[in-house]
Amino acid sequence: MADCVLWQGWLDSKGYGRIERDYGERTYWVHRLAYESVSGPIPDTYHVHHKCGNRACVNPEHLEALSRNEHRLRHTENPLNQRIAEQEAKTHCPQGHPYDEVNTYKTPHGSRQCRTCNRATTKRYLARKKAKAEGVAGE
Repeated sequence: MADCVLWQGWLDSKGYGRIERDYGERTYWVHRLAYESVSGPIPDTYHVHHKCGNRACVNPEHLEALSRNEHRLRHTENPLNQRIAEQEAKTHCPQGHPYDEVNTYKTPHGSRQCRTCNRATTKRYLARKKAKAEGVAGE
């Protein structure tokens, strides 16, 4: 891999290079601009990952677009990401049902839920709701 090309301008509080455009109306992360200049538009919800680990680097060879989850899993030094990686490694829910294509629901935020457990919870809720309605109607 070639050497890092370090941004010589403004770095934000997290060490990422930033640049103002549109007469100061917007600021942009320069690593995203560098990636787009070589690889084209970054898909929505994707993050640009520094393979070199240097946030100030703008070398397009060191940058890759990853989904939010892929990007998060690459940064396991963060305790939250460690916990997420541990959760993703689990093959069964706490009740022992498999996390597979058929039995797993992915939430919009990327977490997994067991369909079998969700059905059982919904069934119990509806039974309580029905019993309560019958109790009120029977009075």
